[in-house]
Amino acid sequence: MTAVDDADSREEEEAATENAAAEAGASSPLLFGSGQSAWLAVLTMGVGLALALSVTAIIMASDGGGDGDGSSLAGGGGPRTDLEVSMTEFAFDPESATLVASTEVPVTVSNDGSVEHNWTVLAEPVSSADQIGETEELFGLEAQPGESAEGSVTLDPGSYQLVCTIAGHFEAGMVGELTVE
Repeated sequence: MTAVDDADSREEEEAATENAAAEAGASSPLLFGSGQSAWLAVLTMGVGLALALSVTAIIMASDGGGDGDGSSLAGGGGPRTDLEVSMTEFAFDPESATLVASTEVPVTVSNDGSVEHNWTVLAEPVSSADQIGETEELFGLEAQPGESAEGSVTLDPGSYQLVCTIAGHFEAGMVGELTVE
């Protein structure tokens, strides 16, 4: 191999390296130029998606959690004129509710758990299960697993504690609050 052949080989290698770099640079998504319109499209779609999600979140937050009839599970839309409660181990859903005062309010409890539960409104709040028997039970519904119970309650304005009086359930946190306005 001669010096001329070596020079030609080096020139060919340099030219091939430059061509590869140029091709890689032209197709690189990080460079502007021919790839700029693609980046602009991606950026525009991202901003549009963020805007749509923000508007959706604002609409859902302003709904107030009601069920469309002006009532609310936990405030926000005024007192309820009816109430449906799900009971599980060991919680009420909703945990709190606001009802209309001095009006008969239909209540339905569904036991979606695997053991017996009840939904009991106490006249006075208690801090331990031992105190439950010392206060008046104003209203209560009981349901076996997979079953429901219905009744109507009429309460004066105030705040009332909700409990499950089944042994061990109060201690496990099966409590709630009922506000009557």
